[in-house]
Amino acid sequence: MEFDQLMWLLCAGPFALCLTVGALVSVLRSDFPTGAKTAWACVVLLVPVLGASLWLAAHRNK
Repeated sequence: MEFDQLMWLLCAGPFALCLTVGALVSVLRSDFPTGAKTAWACVVLLVPVLGASLWLAAHRNK
């Protein structure tokens, strides 16, 4: 593995993990019905960065 790839992984990995965990906590603490929470949690977990970004953008506009 090249040094550039390793540095990218070391910088982007923790950011993506924190973003995903934060969005997942936000989903679970929201006032949405259980079915909607489950659907959003699946989106956040299956497509971590994109799903978390979508949740945070949609939740902020609420």
